[in-house]
Amino acid sequence: MLRHVQHHPGVTAGEVAVATGLQRSNLSTTVRGLEAKGMVRREHGDDDARTVRLHGTDVAAASTAAVRRRYAERIGAVLGDPDEATVLEIRDLLARVEAGLAATR
Repeated sequence: MLRHVQHHPGVTAGEVAVATGLQRSNLSTTVRGLEAKGMVRREHGDDDARTVRLHGTDVAAASTAAVRRRYAERIGAVLGDPDEATVLEIRDLLARVEAGLAATR
């Protein structure tokens, strides 16, 4: 959910629910928790005060960057020093996995 908000600043809760497959009640709980941790902020839409738009914060960016570094270190330990073709192949495979998962929602 946080990743989606970070990649789509200003997204509505309804759009996040559709994109992630989360139920609105679960999403609402998750947003409140992330907001309490300073990772998400809500902003009322310019076009309609009832519309709430979600934005990731600098705290969220730092946290996700730290997680990505840890994953990169672990994956690097497993793969060693792959050549560029291998890295591109892995990137393409992960993009297909992500697209496939998104299509099933």
